[in-house]
Amino acid sequence: MTSFLPALKKLPRPVRYVAICALAALAGIYLINSRYDRLEIAEHHFYDDAAQKIWAHRGYAKKHAENTLEAFQDAVDRGAPGIEVDIFYDPATKHFLVTDSESSHQEPPLRLKDVFVAFGEKTHYWLNFINLADLGYADSAGAAHLIARMATRYTKRPLVMVESSSASHLAPFKRFGIHTTLLTTFAPGSSWLVRQYQALKLKYLLGTNGITGASFVPAQFDQDLSNQLTNTDIYILTANTLEEARQFATSPTVKIILTDEDFYTLDDL
Repeated sequence: MTSFLPALKKLPRPVRYVAICALAALAGIYLINSRYDRLEIAEHHFYDDAAQKIWAHRGYAKKHAENTLEAFQDAVDRGAPGIEVDIFYDPATKHFLVTDSESSHQEPPLRLKDVFVAFGEKTHYWLNFINLADLGYADSAGAAHLIARMATRYTKRPLVMVESSSASHLAPFKRFGIHTTLLTTFAPGSSWLVRQYQALKLKYLLGTNGITGASFVPAQFDQDLSNQLTNTDIYILTANTLEEARQFATSPTVKIILTDEDFYTLDDL
């Protein structure tokens, strides 16, 4: 280092500037990868059953209205080991509505508590928290506490996972023992360089917030990402063809695949 600095000072200013930026970038990449590599994923899998990876997206909505008890029940009866449930939190009433928008599509409104009571420990729950990223820190922490309390009372915390596009808003759930997954924002069809940047950014968000899962739409995920995200459980939403289901089911890093079809048992693939 003592001999490096004088040599650096002798370089022309533009070259010296580029060299310093390159060194800073390499140091940043090293730190991001180091923190990411410390994720303790081996002991924190949400779901790791290679024989039953395919879950129901909003229940079996081919036959019933999505996000309804009937759709969830039909999916479970057909063999789905887990259900994805859209939830919207109202901080004023402290209620979680089962819906993909601020207004429930059902009368009377279906609440997350109703789903937990109906199915208990019979299934796993992937909770797509629609408006978590829009909440303040106090409200997101309060929501995490409420979900943890309901999960403890009506099912089990290890059976519940919460998804959001905001890594910082997911952090409180970890403190309450709730699994989390970060909904990625990768742009399908990006160049190799852009995807490397996106993967590095994702590693930073996962490592900084202790998140061990990442959710991708099929067009976003490929084998190169699988090789990079070795400390991350991968979840796919939504695969609605047999070809896609087979493709992702064979990957050991892909733990769950959501579908709108009745592909729940791998024996049928």
